[in-house]
Amino acid sequence: MRDSLRFLQSALLILGACWGTCCSLAAVAEAGEPETLCFAYIVRGDVILRCGGSKTQLTAIRGIRGFAVGDEHWSYEPKWRLLASGETSSMTYVIDLRTGSRKDNVDVSDVVRSCGTFYALPRFPVDGVRLDLITGEMIAFPPYETFLCSADRKTVIGMTDYKESALTLGVPPSITIAPAKKFDRLGFAVSPNGKNIAYYSDRGILCVYIHPGTTHCARMQESLVGRPSVNDAGEVLVSAGSLEECYYAGWRDFFPKPRQGDDQEDRDQCLTVGYWKPGLDSIRIIEPLGAEPQWVSPHAARLLRELARRNNRSIGRKQ
Repeated sequence: MRDSLRFLQSALLILGACWGTCCSLAAVAEAGEPETLCFAYIVRGDVILRCGGSKTQLTAIRGIRGFAVGDEHWSYEPKWRLLASGETSSMTYVIDLRTGSRKDNVDVSDVVRSCGTFYALPRFPVDGVRLDLITGEMIAFPPYETFLCSADRKTVIGMTDYKESALTLGVPPSITIAPAKKFDRLGFAVSPNGKNIAYYSDRGILCVYIHPGTTHCARMQESLVGRPSVNDAGEVLVSAGSLEECYYAGWRDFFPKPRQGDDQEDRDQCLTVGYWKPGLDSIRIIEPLGAEPQWVSPHAARLLRELARRNNRSIGRKQ
């Protein structure tokens, strides 16, 4: 339910989370990125969109396990359901941001935005074939067992052997981004234009490979968890742990102070949203509370806000 986190070297300021449909953007210690950037992240079990100096709450579930945002679609995964048999079942919804129509995908989890669409990225891949959750088509790039690619599918990165191979680029693999066992197998991403590849080294260092061949890394920083998100400009968003302690009520549902119903013993480090780009010495904390940050295009942000308004506050209310 929670990631085991190690301590950062410096304490982070924890501020209150934004819970209205839209609220003003509070100043955050060590920010410095342009206010025009748009991204989304999970806080207190729901998805928040930050863009253009304000925030919008996109879901009202308090149980989001993951989400992904494309230019005209978005997906989210609520907490798993307990079936009558005693087993659990996952469900991922894909919503057309233009029409509001929803497609339900049963037993699908760990969805990522990649290759111009959404597909599930299993933690233990076997066959290298992925189901396009928008079109229903199958996607594969032999010999990769697990892969991510640019929006036009011309740039492909991944591993040909999930347990043993290097992180490579190209079909067939022609460039080694990181040697085998020297990177986090769950911690890499490629920008939509295919020019920037972000990954965590085996020591937990955030790096960006810029095609065709330069690598830049941030100063070593502990507690980087989840998958990074990198945009076409080479800017990266990450989940980073803090010295502050949070109370956890579920997957990505955490807060600095316990609420009614929270397990008083279920505590771990808080997660924050970090920002870095080549040229910066270290990762900057831009949101004092948040997890799984992802870049969102201004076009998608506008559609998300319009859909949220049409739904009278937030997307994804329990049916």
